[in-house]
Amino acid sequence: MKDIEYFNQVAESKEWSDKTKMSYKTAYKQYVEFCGKSFIELHDEAYQDEEEKTPHYRLQLRTRLNSWINHLKNKELSKNTLTTKKNGIILLYKYAGIHIPELDKISGKSFNNNPSQQLQYEDIITREDLNLQWK
Repeated sequence: MKDIEYFNQVAESKEWSDKTKMSYKTAYKQYVEFCGKSFIELHDEAYQDEEEKTPHYRLQLRTRLNSWINHLKNKELSKNTLTTKKNGIILLYKYAGIHIPELDKISGKSFNNNPSQQLQYEDIITREDLNLQWK
């Protein structure tokens, strides 16, 4: 089975809306590209770790997911976007029956100082700005 076939199978069985499917597909492609392997290879790797009863702190899946989440945090994405991407990948693993280890939390504190998310007083549109736009 190819990666895209697996993704479409999950999307169809979960009855994702087009918008959900699009956002999870983007996350899926980013995750696979970040890891440098196909999702089927990543799935097999996680399954093998489970079969070998690897301790949770040494699971390759845990390491990969935490690295990817930290990579996304460094891109200054919003908390909601990051959570959506994380949940999409986790759903794909869960669909295959793979246990998801405990991952680093996505804390709101890490987003408070995000310069791309802060609104400055100067950014607020004024009545004069609105009047100029409509003339």
